[in-house]
Formats: sequence, C-alpha cells, structure tokens
Amino acid sequence: MKNNKSNITKVSLTPEISRFEFVGRDEEISSIKNIICKQGLHILNIFGPGGIGKTSLLQKIQGEYNLDPKYHITDIIDFYDLYTSMYWGFMDRLVSVMPDYAEPFFQTYHKALYRAEQIELSGITGGILQEEMDKVFAAFVECMNRFTSETRCIVLMDTFEESAPEFHQWFIKLIKGIKNIVFITAGRKNETWDDLLKKNYKEIPFTSIELKPFTIDNSEKLVRLSDYGKNISIEELKKLQILSDGFPILLILAVDKKWPKSMPGGSSPQKESTFTSEKYSISDIQEMSDYQLKKIKNEFRNELINGVHNMINLQGHAVVIMLMAHLSRYFTQEMFEYFESVNTERAQAILEDLKTWTFMKHDFKTNSFRLHDLIRELIIKNIWPSVDHTGEKKRRLSEKAVQFYENRLLFHVIKQQQELILQQKQLRITADNDDNNHEYRIQEIRLSKKIKELRNNKRIFQAQGIYYQIIADYDIGIEAYQLLFEYNLWLKDTQANELLKRELQVAMADSNREYPLCLYNLDAARENIIINRKFDEAVETLNQVSINLHHHRSNYLNALILLYKGIAWGFKNETDKAEENTKIAIAKFKELEKEIQYQNDSDNFYVTGIKRSLTRASGGLGFIYLMTGNLDKAIESYKNALRYSKIGNMPPERSYHLNDLGYAYACLGQYDRASFFCKEGLKIREELSSEYLCGLSYNTLGLIEYMADSPEAGIAWCEKSLSIFKKLGDARGTGLAHRALGGIFSRIADRENSIDNLKRAKQHLLKALDIFIQSGIPLEPVYMAETYLRMGMMYKTWYRIAKSQEAKEEILKEYFLRARFSFQRCIKEFENANSDSRLANAIGRLADLYIDIGDIDAAELEVQKIEDVIKKCDCDLSNMLERIIIEIKIKCREFLHPIARLYFLKARLNFYKSLDKGTESLLKSAARNFVIAYAFMANFSENAFDIDLIIDQISTCLNNLNKEFKINFIDEIKIIRNQYPETDFTKLFNRLDDAEMV
Repeated sequence: MKNNKSNITKVSLTPEISRFEFVGRDEEISSIKNIICKQGLHILNIFGPGGIGKTSLLQKIQGEYNLDPKYHITDIIDFYDLYTSMYWGFMDRLVSVMPDYAEPFFQTYHKALYRAEQIELSGITGGILQEEMDKVFAAFVECMNRFTSETRCIVLMDTFEESAPEFHQWFIKLIKGIKNIVFITAGRKNETWDDLLKKNYKEIPFTSIELKPFTIDNSEKLVRLSDYGKNISIEELKKLQILSDGFPILLILAVDKKWPKSMPGGSSPQKESTFTSEKYSISDIQEMSDYQLKKIKNEFRNELINGVHNMINLQGHAVVIMLMAHLSRYFTQEMFEYFESVNTERAQAILEDLKTWTFMKHDFKTNSFRLHDLIRELIIKNIWPSVDHTGEKKRRLSEKAVQFYENRLLFHVIKQQQELILQQKQLRITADNDDNNHEYRIQEIRLSKKIKELRNNKRIFQAQGIYYQIIADYDIGIEAYQLLFEYNLWLKDTQANELLKRELQVAMADSNREYPLCLYNLDAARENIIINRKFDEAVETLNQVSINLHHHRSNYLNALILLYKGIAWGFKNETDKAEENTKIAIAKFKELEKEIQYQNDSDNFYVTGIKRSLTRASGGLGFIYLMTGNLDKAIESYKNALRYSKIGNMPPERSYHLNDLGYAYACLGQYDRASFFCKEGLKIREELSSEYLCGLSYNTLGLIEYMADSPEAGIAWCEKSLSIFKKLGDARGTGLAHRALGGIFSRIADRENSIDNLKRAKQHLLKALDIFIQSGIPLEPVYMAETYLRMGMMYKTWYRIAKSQEAKEEILKEYFLRARFSFQRCIKEFENANSDSRLANAIGRLADLYIDIGDIDAAELEVQKIEDVIKKCDCDLSNMLERIIIEIKIKCREFLHPIARLYFLKARLNFYKSLDKGTESLLKSAARNFVIAYAFMANFSENAFDIDLIIDQISTCLNNLNKEFKINFIDEIKIIRNQYPETDFTKLFNRLDDAEMV
C-alpha cells in the first residue's frame, strides 16, 4: 500500500442499502420467535455459507427484542474474536453484555473470578487452579440462573464455526446447568457441533435452521431498496438472482450506486446492468452447463470486487478495505492511522462510513473491524495479486504490523498494567493499615479487573504479533512463536499459550504452511513437564522427537530436548540422570553460543533462545546441586544463570534463581548475602504482582532468619507466607510455610525451655506433614527430610525439657521414640535425595539423641555411619591439620559442617567415656575433637549457630570436671588450637578465660 496522504480524500461512502436494512426470512424469524417466547433452555443453530445473511438475521432479531422489557437480548458475541473463542473469555464476554441492572446478580461470580485470577497470576497451575476455575464456572451458572429467573435472556453468537471442539464440550457442560436462556449460534456448517448435540445430547432442546439463498421475491425486495434497483427489468433481476446465487451481500454490491462497480455499467452508463450480466441473456444463462455457469459467476464476483481497485486512487475507503483484507486480525482506527498516516478525525469518518456496509463487521467491545469473509477472500484472490505481484507489499505490511503490536500497543498496555499494579500495591498497604478496609478491598477488586483486562489485551496483542511475524517470514515467525510459548510456559500462563496456539493455527492456514510435527511434540512434552507434571510421558515423547528429528535447527532442538529431559529427571529426583542430561545440554548450547557470538541483532529470536536456554539449564543444574547439597556448585550454576538471564527478559526465572541462590548461601552460613539475594528476587516478584512467588520469597527469608539463629525475626516472614498460601489455596506453599514456622517455634522453645512454643511447633509440623502426605503433591525428598528433621529436633528438645522437669519415664520414652522415628525418616528421605552432606548431618542428630539418653554404643554406630558418608568427599580425615580444612573448603565446602558435627559428637563421646572411666587420655581426646569441631565450624561460617553450641558444650564439660582435670582440659585445648593458626578462636577463648577466672 502506498503511504500517501493524497489518497485519503474527504469523500463519504455511506451505502444506500445499509447493514441495518433487512428483507425476507419471514419463515425463519417466525420459528425463532416461537422458540424465544417459550420458557426454558433452547439452543438455536443458524447455519449457511458465507454471505447468505446470518449476521443480518442476528441483527434483525436483536432489533426486534432490544426494547422489549420481558427480555434481555445481548450484543452479538463474535467468535472470530480470539478471546471470546476461549471458554474463560466467553464467560467474561457474556457477563459484559448483561445489562447494568444485572450487576448485583453476578457478585458471586466476580468474587470467585477474582480469587481464581489471583491464583492464576501467581503461576499456580494444575489441580489447584482447575479447582478454582470449577468454582468460577459454578458461580457463573448460579448467577446466570439467578438473573434469568426474572428475565428471559437471548444470547446472540456469531461466527460459531470458529469455536473449537474443546469449547463445544465446555459449552455443553454450561448448557446443562442453564435454565432460561435461548442461545442463538450463527455460523457456517459446523458438523462437529451439530453431531455432538444430535447424537450425544438428545435431551438438550436443539433446533437447526439452514439459511437458503434468497428467492426471487426476496431478491427483488432487497434490490428495489436502491435507486437503480427500483427501475431494473425483471429479466435483469433474474440474471442477478442467478449470478449472485441469491446471496444478499452480492446483490447489494451489484445495485448500490455508492459501490463503484455497481449498476449502471457496461458500455452504456444509462443501461441498468453489470458488465457480466450485459453479455448474456437470461435464456443464455439458463441454458449454460454447470461449468460455464460457475465460470461467469466468478466473473460476476470479480467485477463486483474490482470496485475496490477502482476506488484506490479516489478515496481512503479502498485503502482501508485493502488493508483489512490482509490485516484481518482486529483492525482498529489506531492501526489505520499508524499504517497510512491519517489524522484521527479522517480515520474515524472513513471507518464510520464503512461500518454501515453489509460487508463490514464491527465489534463494539474491542472497537475493531473486519471484512466479511466472502469479501475478504475475493479481495485476496482477485485484487491483491494485481497490486502486489511479488507479495513484497504484503510482507512489508506484516512486518509493520509486528512493529505496531510491539512498539505501540504492547508497550502501552504493559506500561498501564505496571501503573495499575503499583496502585494496587499501594492500596493493599493502605488497607493493611486500616481496620475498616472494606472499601479498599472493593477498590482492589476494581483495579484487579482493569489489570486483568490489560493482561488479556497483552496476551492477545502478543499472539497477534506472532501471527503477523509468521505471515511476514515463516522461519523467523516460528522461532518467535517458540520463544514466546516457552516464556509463557515458565510463567505458567496457560491462557496466554491457548491464545497463542489458536493464532498459530490461523497463521498456518493463511500461509498454507504446516507447523513441524517435531515442534508440536516438543511443545506437548514441555507442557507435560512444566504444567501437567507427567514426567515419564514427557521423556518418552522427547526420546521420540530426538529419534525422528529433521529440522534446520536440529542441533539447537537436540540441546533443548536434553535440557527438558534433565528438568524432568530432576523433578523425578533421579539426580544423576538430571545432572548428566543438563550438563550435556549446557555444553551443546555453549557450542551454539560460540557460533552466534558475533550476532548482535536484538531481534534475533534464535540468539535469544540460546541465551534463555542457557539460563534455564544453568538454573536447573543449580537446583539439582541445591537439592543434593552440593552448595558451591549450586552457587556457581545460579550465578551463571543470572548472567545469562540479563540477555533475555526473564524476570520470573531470575527471581527463582535469586531466591535459591540466597538459600544456598544461607546453607553455607553466609546469612547477609543470603538475605540480600533473596530480597532482590522479592523485588522482581513484587513487580510481577505475583502473590505466590512473593509467598515463596517470604518463606525463604523466614528460613534464613531461622538458620541465622534469629527465629523471632523469621516468624513475621513465615506468617506472611502462610497467609498468602492459605488465601490462594496452594497446598504445597501452605505446607512449606507450616514447616518453616514449626522449625522456628521449636528453636525458640529450645532456647527458652518453653512448652507452649513446642506445642506451636508441633501443630505447624504435623500440619505440614499432613499436607505433604495427604495432598499427593509431588515433593522433592529434601523438603520431606527437612520436615522430619525439624520434627526430630522438636521432640529431642521436648525430651530434654521433660527430663529437666523430672518427668515420668514413660513420657521420656515417648518423646525419645518420636524423636528417633523422625530422625530415621529424615535419614531415609536424605538417602533418597542423594544429599550426602545433609545425610551426614541428619545421622549426627540421631547420634546426638543417643548421647543425650546415655546410649553410647548406639551413638558410636551412628558416628561410624557419618564417617562412611563423609569419605565420599575424598578428603584425608586421618590428620586434621588446617591444610585439610582448606582443601575441603575448596573442594566441597558443604562438608565442613557435617565434619564439624562429626568431631563434636566424637568429643562428646570421649568426654562421657572419660567421666565413666576417669581416663585422662579420653579427656585429652575430647578436648582435641572439640577444637577440630570448632575449627571446621568456624571455617564453614563464623556466624554458624553451631559454634555457640560447641562453646556451650565445652562449658558444660568444664562444669563437670574437678580442678585438676579442668586445667588439663583447658591446656589441651590451647595446645591443639596451635595446629590451626588461621582459625579465629576468639569466642572460644573468651569463654575459657571466663571459666578460669571463676
């Protein structure tokens, strides 16, 4: 198209026969009225070929009942609209076309929808989200029935052939619950829908009306509405009837004088005929063979549609029509202004003219326009080839459409959405500080509706941008589709991907191309991993894709397959397979990265895809290491993921990596760094307005405070997390929050000897276990192990407090048995998780319990098990010099803690044996082991909670020694500490100095 303002003249093109004129169809209207006047549910299906008058009939029915107070008839809901064609979009659209006075009837629906939206926004999928959507559906049916119990409702639905089979199944479910609505669907023949109702749901009242071509009488009534048509001969009328197939839309174009190729025509301007009809008499036409007749009918249609071509150099209406024939997806006034540099006033005037024509459809909801399918097909077939021989103009238009969606609409929508989310956040803060906050909550719901509308617009614009990208350049478009599909997948935005897949289907049909089967199966496998958690099925699919892969991006796709197999194995806790596949995937992606390192084009979707894949692979490897306790490797992998994520716009995944990186640092005792990274991730999650992700961050921050021995500070974080997960109905998050709070209250109880806090801890931990076990949620073994670990620590504390209070033996035995059971279950789960460092720590807790009850033999057996596990770190533990600590710190820092715990346990065992046997060598051995334990713990983290535990235990030992043994014990500690000159023993020797003074 020429971008020339001189083409856009100020000529009006309002038709003689507008889209609101209606003739004929008396029998059909009578049947429809008979159905409407009866109470109850009814499905009325109007079908026929394009151009036969289905939309006009819907408009006629709407006009008949629009002012009747006994009925509410909706605006036409057009299924050409991508959003409406999804069941959740249809519910939203149907509520939006209800009258204002119906608002109170739909409060239950709005509340249920708001809750589901908050869950969906949070990235929760699967059973939880489905349960909420089921509640939304139930509320929708309830509200519709409540409203229609007082008002008979007529719902008008057009272009129903665009509805998918999945929508049909959902619509049947809806219909079965509805009591007093007439659903009138109009569209081309949809055998799937008809057969579904007739064969399987005979109990549903259903009527089909097929619109036939106009009879000669109805054609005459329509034609006579125009000035030229009033005077044409019967013979000419009969010819028009045959040539148009009795299609009203073609008859109007033939006789409306405002259409450039209408009558009068031919060689004589006064002669009331078209060029085609002038050539033949009625007898000639009637005697033609089917082949000949079909040929001249096509000539007739070509003649009519060539009116667009003749208008191109006259006025902007033709420019719009030509644009809309190609840019068929949601053409708006803003698009017209963007593509043709037309001022707003003129663009509005032209579109106001065109929407009065019968070949133009206008959606009031989106204020968008589209050509009638028949007219669009004729323009694409007959006009565009004559003005664009090579297809280059259409390609450039498609590229410009991509820019339009990306640079104009999408940017505007995202900016608005961010502003509204900020308002919503401020509103929540205000509401939290106001006891009477009902009004704030109402405002929040209103804001949420606006955000939802913008989010849906964003989804639609992104999907439409992909459509035009595919039309402009198939290969680049498919890469763009893959990138956006995967991004939505990790956002867990299933609705966005449903829209995206629908636009892909349309793009494939319009470009006469097919979406590669290997990519289709790859998409399905990724959905099964990330959304459906069907890991075995996904891995099998990925293996098949790999075997049959024939694609110009085979190397990239093979790496992608390995990445997702690694993710699937990781979720299944098969960490060896997960690590192997992920490492190979990273190596392959890095090879591809070298190949494209000199490509700096930011629009290169392939380059971005490689960077994003490296981000996900590095993050996935980090998670594997975090779950198996390889903390240094986890930190390195997460840092790599964060570096790669700077290339692509990946805020949700970046927030995950920051959160997990923080937790990894906390496990190494670096609590300040842990808190910093976790809070950086929280900032991103707050910007995303994802309550679910924020809840995870709050929980992690609470755990960091717990690990840093500041349990009181952790309570607020974890209670905030628990509140969010309860509101969202997320069982996994709720269980994690209960687990964290249980550990926190247990730690406080241990410090304060508080039975009340132990009871709180027990309540939270039992709730966590109940959720994890009963809900059937796939859960990493580490999480179960840590739950049992906290349970064991709680009962161990209870045993200690009960013993100090001289409780009965059976009570002490009960606490011991429960603690032992919990530790044993914890050990089993850590074995399943292949987390050796955590396993060693868990065994150490059980050994500690045996020492507390005086079962030295059982404790020594557990200590031997710890040594067997620690041998896996390949360090020489026979001579605990400082260089060994440094070696371990470099190779496997996470083992510093369990080794420290090992020597702490050995020290306790030696000490209690020395008390029993009075042997000085055992006492010296205890002192030596305490120093080694301290050295390892200090090198692990100078802030480690267990450093104070070691010092406290040394103090306890000193209190149980006579003066001579005490001096020998302290002297031995001072001798041994000289073997560790780089270790800071200040805290220990301050305590020893205090002991010597007293």
